[in-house]
Amino acid sequence: MDTEAESWKNSTFAAQMKLQGLPHKTALMGKYLNSHNQFCGNMASPVPPGWDHFFALCTDGAYFNQTFNVNGKEAVMDGYTTSVIGNETLRWLQETVQGGDPFMMYIAPHAPHIADEVYPY
Repeated sequence: MDTEAESWKNSTFAAQMKLQGLPHKTALMGKYLNSHNQFCGNMASPVPPGWDHFFALCTDGAYFNQTFNVNGKEAVMDGYTTSVIGNETLRWLQETVQGGDPFMMYIAPHAPHIADEVYPY
């Protein structure tokens, strides 16, 4: 029997799409639930099942120069985090649309919840 954690990993909607044989390319951009520690640092599970492209924050709290899990490898991305996520989203979309593949993308930007002059919108 699966442990609760294993069941959770296999029940993500991206994994379910793959299990159902859907041909869609899948991508996650930004904050992956509140589970960034599972997929960064020790990298025990570098990319959750079902994601063809995984661009997830490794931490939260800072809005500039964040570390991301990029398809199983950690990388520091310079700049305002919401802009970094937006730029990667556009890059992946352009590449995928040009290839003619159906896709499903989950986008979860990491942005301040209050207006502030410090953060560019």
